[in-house]
Amino acid sequence: MKEGDSDALANARSATYELIGRNVALYQRLEHILKALLPRVTVTAYAPADSPKDRTSDLENRKSAVQGATLGNLITRYEREICNLDEPEIREDPKEINLLRTLRRGFNSSADREAHIAKLRQLVADRNHLIHQLFAEETLRTPGDWHSTYSKLEEQAKKIESVNGDLLQYFKAIRIANSALSDPKITKKVFRNLD
Repeated sequence: MKEGDSDALANARSATYELIGRNVALYQRLEHILKALLPRVTVTAYAPADSPKDRTSDLENRKSAVQGATLGNLITRYEREICNLDEPEIREDPKEINLLRTLRRGFNSSADREAHIAKLRQLVADRNHLIHQLFAEETLRTPGDWHSTYSKLEEQAKKIESVNGDLLQYFKAIRIANSALSDPKITKKVFRNLD
């Protein structure tokens, strides 16, 4: 191997390793977004006598339920709790107004929903391949091999960034909804459809 070839190989390898690190960080960002989002999609309306401590405690319990979850488990929960087309479950406690309701994500069609879920599941498969199988399956001997892997990783990064951006927008909408629903008058209307 010529010196120029070894430099090209070293440069291609270095660039690929950087992108691997970037993609791992993007996947971690996706996990953090889901861990912030999932506890907040369940909205609780409280009786007037309930204290803010009750509200904080409920949210903290929901947060602790997702903290140790893997990306695959988070995506499964997201699909089950947010993308479900069934009517959201309403659970009433004996208190005057203490309801739990899950905010669902709207889709134009069931095909849109299925495409969204398939994209998320593919991200999990791609992440698992990146972490557990990339170097076991790829033959990386030449600069061209490294460049090919780099190109695949670039495409992967674009997909992760797109989903992260989409989920961040949804998270912002959920935060606005939660803020509005902290007003007892609004929650009474939303949960009981009363004037």
